[in-house]
Amino acid sequence: YVSGQQYSVNALTDSSGAIVERYAYDAYGGLSVFDGSGGGRSATAEGNRYSYTGREWDDELAIYHYRARMYDSMCGRFLGRDPIHYKDGLSIYRAYFVEAGVDPSGLEVSVIGISPEGHHIISLGNGQCGYRDDEQQATVIVPCPEMPEDDPEGPSYVEGLNSILRGLSNLKTACANCCEGVCSEQECENQAVLLTNALMTAWQNNYNRPPPVPRALSGGWPHTHEECVGGQYCYTWARAYENAFNSLHLPCFGGLIDHQIPQNQIGNPQGPPGPDGKPTTNVHFYFTVYIKGSKGNSACSASYDDGFFSPKDGCSHSGICPKKPGWGPDEKNQAGNHHRHPFVRMPPFVPSINKDVR
Repeated sequence: YVSGQQYSVNALTDSSGAIVERYAYDAYGGLSVFDGSGGGRSATAEGNRYSYTGREWDDELAIYHYRARMYDSMCGRFLGRDPIHYKDGLSIYRAYFVEAGVDPSGLEVSVIGISPEGHHIISLGNGQCGYRDDEQQATVIVPCPEMPEDDPEGPSYVEGLNSILRGLSNLKTACANCCEGVCSEQECENQAVLLTNALMTAWQNNYNRPPPVPRALSGGWPHTHEECVGGQYCYTWARAYENAFNSLHLPCFGGLIDHQIPQNQIGNPQGPPGPDGKPTTNVHFYFTVYIKGSKGNSACSASYDDGFFSPKDGCSHSGICPKKPGWGPDEKNQAGNHHRHPFVRMPPFVPSINKDVR
């Protein structure tokens, strides 16, 4: 394959290097095929599917396959919505294209930090980091944020940060479904952006930065326990998210900490022994955000946890709670009434959260 600056295939050669087929494109990718001498062809005679920007051409449908969706060069449009949905801050990716930012699938640009002003910081390569200032139409270079050591028990720092950012689409869906009579959809979406930035800040400020809670006060449960993700238990992550949420006072959204337990442990604790040697009840805490007036409605909600259930899915989930087979509501309030979970006894704790999350 011989390609140009756009990675479009311009020619196909044989093993000797002789050109056997040539390709040309209009501004939108309309394909013309020629033999090695420049004579026109109605279609490829070499069985080649790769052409415009290196993507596959479907000769029967006359459209390009861009992995995540199809593209029609006749219309100059994709035939479906971008599956990444809305993702703030991608203009930096367009304006500052570097090798480190190459994204073969077109679905991901990893944010590695968030500034106090809510700018999404990415690596620009060569030890530089920055964000796009859309008002000034410029890339702002900033110091690269400190990258905490990853925890093998859950999502990495970067995976968790980006999963919360992707969760903005869940909040926007809740806005579209349920905000009528509460606030306008635009107001709801604007607040969803603020909330997402605050939750990302909570993750950034607390990942592998365990709280200064003496072991004796935390029921003997250290923050180096194997069930911690980034030095925090699911409950302290839920508290960090709650603290971030409460710092914003959002008119469109409500929020609460909730939990679920394995259904086979109702009345039969099977968790690891506590400091008193007795078995505890396994409990998973999470923070749920919902459109005000729609509490309990999954279509109007999104939830956030530590990603311990499914590190690949990350920390943000559509609906009321994260899903895991065999887990469900604590109908007997076992975690509360039985006092068998360490954090039921834990004293008040306020995780770190930078409140300047405009």
